[in-house]
Amino acid sequence: MSDDVLVVKDLQAGYGKKHVVFDVDLHLRPGEIVTIIGHNGAGKTTALKTIFGMLPALGGTITYSGEDVTSSNCRHNALLGMSYIPAERFVFSDLNVLDNLRLGATHVPSAEERDRLKKRVYEMFPLLFERSAQLAGTMSGGQQRMLSLGIALMSNPTMLLLDEPSLGLAPALVAEIFDNVRRLADEEGLSVLLVEQNVGQALRIADRAYVLRSGRLILEETAEVMRRRKDYWDLF
Repeated sequence: MSDDVLVVKDLQAGYGKKHVVFDVDLHLRPGEIVTIIGHNGAGKTTALKTIFGMLPALGGTITYSGEDVTSSNCRHNALLGMSYIPAERFVFSDLNVLDNLRLGATHVPSAEERDRLKKRVYEMFPLLFERSAQLAGTMSGGQQRMLSLGIALMSNPTMLLLDEPSLGLAPALVAEIFDNVRRLADEEGLSVLLVEQNVGQALRIADRAYVLRSGRLILEETAEVMRRRKDYWDLF
């Protein structure tokens, strides 16, 4: 589709000669949140890492903003506007919160734009403003997850690849992070590809959902239709 920011066709991915993802087709529109759900080991994270360029595609094509990025590395893709937040806590532990955020904006040339992005992050996560001088490594897991999202947003991405944002977090913080992701999609047109085990929260903010089982996509539905299912776990 001509207005898609991301088009993945017949994607095959894995580690060395071991294939984990098979013939996956998916697409993502501007301002859309699409979630990929499935059990652990289904290939969800492998797909995200391959799209971002952290793993080589073993087959198929990946097109981002009209450019073939199938063979591109993650640095190139980040400069194009992709941002990836892994499931693991990803912060620079020995730096304070403000310096972490500044590193996220390394490739933003305008000081005015960097200030705008920092203000946006602080508005979304006031705790980061309050803790701006605190070393990231001394923060709680939930606070570090919040900071990792802030770092990603400082690069001013057009597409966010978000892996298991709810992992190990209290329900109230999960809801806050998910609400802010939805807000960014609605207000700023951010496209989000979300991998999540918390199916209820993912479907609450998503527009569409893909179900991945044993490395293959077995279903695509709108989130509204998926929410009405009583048996979606049986799909896995």
